[in-house]
Amino acid sequence: MQKVGAQLALIFTVLIVLAWWILAMQETGWASKVTAIYTVHAGLVRVSIEKGLVKIPFTGEGSVIAKYFGPKVETTAEFQEFLCGLSASLPMFNNLCGVGSTLHSTSLAMLLCILLGTIFMCVGAGLLALWQYDKPRESLRHWMRFFFAIGPVTFAAGSIQYMLLHGVISGLPGVAFESGAVIGPCAMISIMLSAISVIPFVVSMSYVTKSAEEALNEHLSLMHKDAREESKLQNYMAAASGQEEGRSVTSASESYGQQAQHAFQPQPSQYRPNFAPSAAGPGQYHATQPNMLQAPAPALVPSFNGQAAW
Repeated sequence: MQKVGAQLALIFTVLIVLAWWILAMQETGWASKVTAIYTVHAGLVRVSIEKGLVKIPFTGEGSVIAKYFGPKVETTAEFQEFLCGLSASLPMFNNLCGVGSTLHSTSLAMLLCILLGTIFMCVGAGLLALWQYDKPRESLRHWMRFFFAIGPVTFAAGSIQYMLLHGVISGLPGVAFESGAVIGPCAMISIMLSAISVIPFVVSMSYVTKSAEEALNEHLSLMHKDAREESKLQNYMAAASGQEEGRSVTSASESYGQQAQHAFQPQPSQYRPNFAPSAAGPGQYHATQPNMLQAPAPALVPSFNGQAAW
């Protein structure tokens, strides 16, 4: 069942990602406003302004008025610039710039949430593939569940903010009795897709659980880690013992050298002449026999080859 569950999660992930980007590329269907004079259809990228419910003479498609005086709007950014220019030209429509800016910002935020959500879902699917077909690890399984959980949350956050802010389009001028903005079918589908995006996470929690192979890999990994730590410890102990031996040999050599130098250092001779009266007469003295105390004989000093040396 684990293999089947992993395959189901991968298949649902691919389908969900494709569905989100197909929905994001729809030119219309996210929000709209219909008036007697004009109709605005908004997508996440493109915006179209068309004629309204009432047919006005000389303003149809292809007419001179529509050609030279109609707004040239194709994207949400151009729609924002058009409304800001109209707000600057006509003081009575001073709130139109905020309408265009809000619609453009909420569309970009929705696109960003779709992009991040699909990245999270793809990362989760990649980790699931590694867990299933390469080497099962507990860390892979945990991170896979994390990305499968954060993806639907991102989709839901984008859909909710668009549902709350799309109504700003109702601030466009119109007749008093006309209704406000209408949420499009794409926005409703985005809510359903956010709920469907939870399926890979549920499948991974239910079927992708700890297996015998995962437990074996974790045990082998722990054994390798312990072996590396033990090898590092042995190398450190060997290096420390080598340093201690070198330090002891050096100190012994220095002590023996100092003893030998002190033993072989010549002592100053002590000379005391013995003066006796000379036969030549009184008052004349000569040194009869010198009394010289020679330096003592050197003591026995142990040599480094184990034999006594003078």
